[in-house]
Amino acid sequence: MTLPSPACEADDAARDAEKFVAALIALSPYRAVLQPLLPDIARIARGNRQIRTALAAVKQRADFSRTQRLRRADLGPDKGTLFTFLEYIRFASPDFLGSVGEWPMGDRRG
Repeated sequence: MTLPSPACEADDAARDAEKFVAALIALSPYRAVLQPLLPDIARIARGNRQIRTALAAVKQRADFSRTQRLRRADLGPDKGTLFTFLEYIRFASPDFLGSVGEWPMGDRRG
């Protein structure tokens, strides 16, 4: 029997995290804008200790590994942290910054 390589395990963990973050984004009022940014959002979430910890708590609470479902009620006390994270990304996104004349960066204003 061969064991999976660490690289394969890391890829599996990244895919699982991305599925979970996709389910979280689906609950956000900004889902239409955030969905195309999913790979980046999942990567940032995995790299941030506070967000990673909140995601782990919600994933366990929701039994997401088994059900592949996430409900608002599953967010519990982590709801504010996670939705604030998504809101921040929404308002820092190129889509939003472009809508207020601040993207691309470096363009002359006024």
